[in-house]
Amino acid sequence: MKGHKLNIKLVFWIMIITICCLNQSANCKTLELTMPDTVYESDSYTEGYISIDGILDDDLFIFLSSSDNSRLIVSNSITIMKNYTSTTFNIEIIDNNDYWDSVDIVIKASADGYSDVTKIIYIKDDDGHPSAGGGGGGECFVESIIVNQTF
Repeated sequence: MKGHKLNIKLVFWIMIITICCLNQSANCKTLELTMPDTVYESDSYTEGYISIDGILDDDLFIFLSSSDNSRLIVSNSITIMKNYTSTTFNIEIIDNNDYWDSVDIVIKASADGYSDVTKIIYIKDDDGHPSAGGGGGGECFVESIIVNQTF
């Protein structure tokens, strides 16, 4: 009897997996998100590009989001017009004037009938450490290391 119950559960899980796979195949259209991998805070803005395979019969509304709007801002939504396959959008980069504040930001794009897509954009700090002369490279680090050694 226990073996029989195990078989029923196994069949049940196979059915769920099959249903999930069928649901995913209905949503197999993909968005392609293109933008710089790295930007500097001082760049102020850059441009992103989103595209799809095939030509649209109707306008496609795409929703965008940033994982940190205090560092990088994108429009809430953009549109790929019917009979087109792509569009561009502005990306605003916020210079917070904090040193050692380089960060990865995730941009997400989603649209009805399409799989969501995310891309990471690295914002490279350009402020530098004040004790190292400030400004410029953002890659200048000043460290003090104290080593206690006993002989």
